[in-house]
Amino acid sequence: MEDRMNTIQKLTLCNKKAILPLVLVLLFTLAATGCGDDGGGGGNVTVQGSQTVELPSATNQSQTLTITTDGSWQASCDAAWLTFAPQSGQAGTTTITLTTTTINQTKSLRSARLTISCGGTSKTVTVRQSADYALFLNSDITVGAEGGTLSDIAFVTNLSQQTLNLYVTQGIDEWIVSAKGSGTQTRAELEGRINTLRVLPNTDKTPRTGGIFLAMTNSKGDFMALDTLWIHQEGRNSNYTSTDYSADGKTVLLHEHTQGKGIKMVLMGDGFTDLDIASGHYDEVMGKAVDHLFSEQPISSLKDYFDVYQLTCVSPNDQFGGNYKTALGCVPDYQTTGIDIDEMLTIDRVRKVVGDDIDNTLAVVIVNTTTRNGVTMLFQEAGYRPAQFALALCALVGGEDSDTFRQVLTHEAIGHGFAKLGDEYVNSANGSATASDIASLREEHGYGWFLNIDAESDAAKTVWGGFVGLSGYENEQIGAYEGALTFFKGMYRPTQNSMMNQNESPFNAPSRRAIYNKVLKLATDKEPTFDEFIVFDAQHKPTVWDYSARQTRGDAQPTFSSCVRRRLMPAR
Repeated sequence: MEDRMNTIQKLTLCNKKAILPLVLVLLFTLAATGCGDDGGGGGNVTVQGSQTVELPSATNQSQTLTITTDGSWQASCDAAWLTFAPQSGQAGTTTITLTTTTINQTKSLRSARLTISCGGTSKTVTVRQSADYALFLNSDITVGAEGGTLSDIAFVTNLSQQTLNLYVTQGIDEWIVSAKGSGTQTRAELEGRINTLRVLPNTDKTPRTGGIFLAMTNSKGDFMALDTLWIHQEGRNSNYTSTDYSADGKTVLLHEHTQGKGIKMVLMGDGFTDLDIASGHYDEVMGKAVDHLFSEQPISSLKDYFDVYQLTCVSPNDQFGGNYKTALGCVPDYQTTGIDIDEMLTIDRVRKVVGDDIDNTLAVVIVNTTTRNGVTMLFQEAGYRPAQFALALCALVGGEDSDTFRQVLTHEAIGHGFAKLGDEYVNSANGSATASDIASLREEHGYGWFLNIDAESDAAKTVWGGFVGLSGYENEQIGAYEGALTFFKGMYRPTQNSMMNQNESPFNAPSRRAIYNKVLKLATDKEPTFDEFIVFDAQHKPTVWDYSARQTRGDAQPTFSSCVRRRLMPAR
């Protein structure tokens, strides 16, 4: 018990309401010296004030004692639960700090004797630790990853309900909740019970631990923990298989358009089990994804043109490849850091949400892994005419809250999937663009694709030439920078860095125009003019640009394979 309670010395109170859940943060620990041996010197010892010191029953509680001697002195004590400092000194007046090292769980008042010796003179001070107590009757609890209820947590105490408080460690309220309200029912000298608690499923493979504290406050208002019950939850089994598919196929409209006709966007996840659905983790990831997708200009100012749907997909497993199975059939592409998916199955699921409007729909799949990156499938109709429909896949790179996930998701879904922008980085395996590559790019331009890439080295003659030297765009340094579309040479990009290059910077002006034009065309059937975009962009353009990630030619870039793949649109 003492070892377990010593842990509490490292915690401090941040809120003192006697309800569950509350939050604890780190508490200071006091360094103190153990009880010393008798010493010697010559002279007298005077103890100021009472020769009895009262200490609370909790650990790490302190009081001071002032002594005066006319010679060197030493002190000793006869109890292991008490420390003091200093344990010796010279003639004069000294303040000794007395500190408890353990909780008094004996249910009785206990005493220690502190003896101060100076030469042949000794004085003894009685130190008493009160018998206030609150003790859990349960041992530490271990819960499986699936979660469950805790209905028999009991304790005994001699404190009143007004004096006894209940606290929990920081973060425990995210996975342990009250099933029947909060609080305790206690009376002096009687047994108390904590209302039934519900432990949520642990969707992570990492075990987690939280503590519930029985505590009171001392006369100074300081938190004093009297006993702690630790609750451990096991991590999710990597071989877990879902059993509840009742939520599969559920569709929720997360955002409804208020302008234009409504551009359809369908979000779904792969590799999420029924535990992820039941715990709310799936909903949380999809909500974060929506926030990320509309985090960059100009799409953040055009959100009201979109209808955003969440489609729930329950996977049997949360692992990929081998014998594991997922709802959308995602598997790692071992030739790159990308992902493959069952396209026919996924498109059929999207059709069930948007019906015949799939042609202008953007489908986004969040893949429940952190070991992959992203890839976007661009489709062509029969006859190889490009289709607006796209399927963007993005792994949880760094977790749903990370900026890396936000950047990769934006690059794939908004950049490639929606606006049909090209990659502005290079792959060291690709040399110069061939005449065939350049001809293909020109054809793409005719469909309004890849308008941030050109084979023209003269910036003024590129498809973004209208921005070159334009007032208000000086900070973007728009020009023609060699190294784009994964080619070392022969392809050019508008800016040193951007969301379509290393992801750290915003969309550059040509990319913003492509996004703006695509939104207005799909939502209103109108093609904005260059001047109309300039007016819009003046009010919504990004204010921060960062070129620090890239100040050199394209050949200094890391090696990336293209994250765009071409597919033939399956027939209805």
